[in-house]
Amino acid sequence: MDFRNSHTFDECKRNEGQKSLDLVLDGLKKGSAPGMEWTGWIDYPGEKMAEDIREVTAYIETIEARDLYVLGIGGSYLGAYAAISALEKEGVHFYGNSFSARDLERGLAAYDPKKDHVVVISKSGSTRETAMAFRFFLEKAEAAGADLSKSVTAITDGKKGKLHDFAEAKKIRRFVVPEDMGGRYSVLSPVGLFPMAFAGVDLEAFMKGARDAKDAVARDPKNNRAVDYALARHGLRSEGKVAEIFATYEPRLESLGRWWQQLFGESEGKEGKGILPLTLSYSTDLHAMGQWVQEGPRNFFETVLYAERSGSDLKIPAMAMDDGLDSIEGVAVDDVNRAAFEGTRAAHEAGNVPTISLIYDAFDAYALGEFFYTMEYACAISAYLQGVNPFDQPGVEAYKKAMKERL
Repeated sequence: MDFRNSHTFDECKRNEGQKSLDLVLDGLKKGSAPGMEWTGWIDYPGEKMAEDIREVTAYIETIEARDLYVLGIGGSYLGAYAAISALEKEGVHFYGNSFSARDLERGLAAYDPKKDHVVVISKSGSTRETAMAFRFFLEKAEAAGADLSKSVTAITDGKKGKLHDFAEAKKIRRFVVPEDMGGRYSVLSPVGLFPMAFAGVDLEAFMKGARDAKDAVARDPKNNRAVDYALARHGLRSEGKVAEIFATYEPRLESLGRWWQQLFGESEGKEGKGILPLTLSYSTDLHAMGQWVQEGPRNFFETVLYAERSGSDLKIPAMAMDDGLDSIEGVAVDDVNRAAFEGTRAAHEAGNVPTISLIYDAFDAYALGEFFYTMEYACAISAYLQGVNPFDQPGVEAYKKAMKERL
């Protein structure tokens, strides 16, 4: 990943940021930072991750299934969904992430208990969206006489919880959500590994990307891409930037923005603090939000994820048409996309939109692992710099309580 920040901070702000960072890193080193019991993901890319990959892969090889149906919400599905979309894999479908009856009906209609496999992902087993979907899929599986021990997998708490107990009683194969890892930081664990393995993602390359990002942080805690990103966000927030647009230039990478949005939104948005995380897909959304970004309020900044090579060699064909494309006939579509990226960045910077660019040569399994770990570490540091615990989410209980009171 090539990290570029268009914004320059004055010396005073740089010094303030470094002093704050020193305090955060000291708290992490001493184990005195809030939420340290949820930091198992920091050292996870290594032997533990390799062990989980071996276990998951070995089990996946025993599954004789056409497609996989993943039931989960939030951190229990967003990472795997983003990974599988980004790498353009097929055969994995995601449900249990809304209360939409129509969406659920569509999934149930396609699901064949004798041909497909279900994995339900929930640490507690009582998350309503997921629990409700699981009931419907379970009902169809039982009606078809499917052997649940072979056609269903549970990824849940290792010792307790409703899903843990149900799976144990039904002899359903279980994988563990690490107890020291919250949902939005769990994509590198079996929560993400299981769906990715079924889809055929190169998990060794994926792990190497995450491990290299982890090693970069360990090698130089004050100077690495994750910390650079966290410090840039901290400095921009101190200058009054209250929102961040995460933009991509490939439709397949758009779902990474949804994962990033949950990661930063739940980690930072508390105690009246946090940067509002927004996502856009360019160039599509330039035709909807381009005007606002260019000339709207100047209280936000932009982070752009860009891959220089898409893997396609498609070129604009020569054709007798009056459509304004004569001058770029024979030009690779990737080069047109690059011009859009570079031109838009230049225009936005000229319009006083600070821009952070995360540039990859190509976005493959290695890049994905590096991206996930870098963002997780950057998010934790960013939240600590704002003085909040990155790993709790007390506010989500409010809407859950209000919803239950109405049923």
